[in-house]
Parts: sequence; C-alpha cells; structure tokens
Amino acid sequence: QPNMSEAHYNLGSIYIDHERYFDAIDALQKSIKLSPKFPIGIFNLAVCHQQLGNFDAAIKWYQRAIEVDPNYAEAHNNLGNVYKELKNLDSAIQHYESAIRFQTENAIFHENIANTYRQLGDMKKAAKSFEVAAKLSPTNSRILNNFGVLVEESGDINRAIDLYSKAILHQPDFAKAYNNLGNARKELGDLNLAKIAFLEAIQRDPDFKTAFGNLAALYTATKEFDLAV
Repeated sequence: QPNMSEAHYNLGSIYIDHERYFDAIDALQKSIKLSPKFPIGIFNLAVCHQQLGNFDAAIKWYQRAIEVDPNYAEAHNNLGNVYKELKNLDSAIQHYESAIRFQTENAIFHENIANTYRQLGDMKKAAKSFEVAAKLSPTNSRILNNFGVLVEESGDINRAIDLYSKAILHQPDFAKAYNNLGNARKELGDLNLAKIAFLEAIQRDPDFKTAFGNLAALYTATKEFDLAV
C-alpha cells in the first residue's frame, strides 16, 4: 500500500518549488494529518505560512516542528526570522542561539544573529558573530558586505574598505558593495576612488538611485556641477 503521507508531502514540496503556497498548504496538511510527527512536513507547512505573511500560523507550525524534534536547527532559525520580522528581537535571538547550538558551523545562523544584535545596538556581539560567520563562509559576499557596514559604523573605515573589497572580489556585480565602498572612500577623503566606486555601482545597477545620489553629491562637493546634474 502506498505511503499517502509521503505522497502528499512530495506534492506539497513540488508546489513550494513553484511558489504555489496555498496548494502546498493543502497537500502538507493532508500529509501531517496522516503523519502528525513528521517534522519536515510540519516545517514546510510553516515555511508556506511564512512566505504568505501568515506569521501567527508560521510560529505555530515552527513551534510544532520543534516540539517533535527539539534539535531542529532550521526550524529555530526560521522561527527567529519570523520573530525578527515582527520586531520581537529578544525571541529572535533566543531561537538563533538554539539554531547555532545545534548547527555550530552554519554561517547563515551566525549572520542572522549578528544582524539582530546590530538592530539591538549591541555592536560588540554583532561584530563577534559576523567574525564567526565570515570565517565559516569567507567567500559569502553578503556576509562580508554586512560586516563591512557594521565595522564602518563602529569607525573602522579601513577594515570596512577591506571587507567591501573582498565582497566585490567574490561577487563582481555586487552594486551595493561598490556603493558602500564609495561611501567609505569618501569618508577617508579619497574622492577620486569614491567616484570610481559609485560609477562601478551604477554600471552594475543602472536603477540604483542611492548610488546616483551619492555620485551627484560628490560631484557637487568637488564643484563639478555639470556632472552633478
């Protein structure tokens, strides 16, 4: 006799891959009804609700997945993401810590807790978590760029430049990293290098209004008014 719970789960997974979340919810609920202690099915149901913005339902099902499997690191991490979205940062930290406890080597979990510490204003803990994330995933340009933003805010402009440059090295089309590099160069007074960075950002993203604004402000500061228009 076929395993109907698994069949419904597989159908739900296909629907998720095609972003058909309502159909996925229907299939996954049937799967869970037949196998109420199937943590991956419960987790995927929570993911669907999270994608649809049904955060109360997402919390309910992530918590259910954790009840079934207390060591479910991804469920703790995603629950942290939901709480962060709801501005419940203390609960987000709690679940990120649990995720890290069960998967210490996951760079994304460390990045998530670092961003949350930053939102809480705890720059020391944020920097420590970013440091770990960058060591675990040294070619992840998003982590390097976000770490650069943090250290720049803390006043270490030269290290920020190094991190932005590494982010660009590993992702040459990373317009935001070029823009951040331009701002850091400008802060050091390296206006020509700042212009080059802003132009690189615009070349990679012609709709990047922030980079256009930064470049225009720089042209105004250097009295190149014809270029600022």
